[in-house]
Amino acid sequence: MENILPVIYTTCVCGKLPFLTWAFVDGIEIVECVACGVRRVRAIDDSYTERYTSGSYHSEDRSYDTGHKAHSERREHDYTVAQSRLNKLIGRSDSLLSMEHIRLLDVGCSNGAFLQAALDRGFDAVGCDLSTDAVHDAYKKYVRTGGIADCGWQRRTFDVITFNDVLEHIPAPLAALRTAKGLLKRSGILVVDIPDMGFEDALVQGPKFKH
Repeated sequence: MENILPVIYTTCVCGKLPFLTWAFVDGIEIVECVACGVRRVRAIDDSYTERYTSGSYHSEDRSYDTGHKAHSERREHDYTVAQSRLNKLIGRSDSLLSMEHIRLLDVGCSNGAFLQAALDRGFDAVGCDLSTDAVHDAYKKYVRTGGIADCGWQRRTFDVITFNDVLEHIPAPLAALRTAKGLLKRSGILVVDIPDMGFEDALVQGPKFKH
């Protein structure tokens, strides 16, 4: 018999159900919420999550369609990007400038470049990822394997939690954000960096937008 993977149909983050088909990209149906306009994949099968837990997502070379090497091979580039992100974070938060001890969690830390940059800048930083294969051995002691809700951190632990190019990969983003809210101190900072479907390039390119 043919092995058919279980399929999970997604719900919009706004909680509404009606949608219209927006496009098919590489055979995957992208739908647009009628209520709020957010676009998402209509369904996810088990092979999607397996790519992250097995580490294959981090080892894939996607230079043929996105211009990016495998995550495990681009630490130098990602470290430079991480420095820029940290500069923006510190520059926009007066409270961080006055703190001597900043506890930071990087969710979906991938190859650990942002974690490394944060540690180099004096942050008390840790990370988590569904697979730690891409993390440099020198930084694996700072990383727990699993999702944000699975790694056993106590509530009100972190001053900063970052989702850098991660939230759009999570099948249940609201659940992840609720967990992050509980882990953040009441004065904590949540950072979410995701591709913007309203960006000019995305609007012009439509379904051909690489993200």
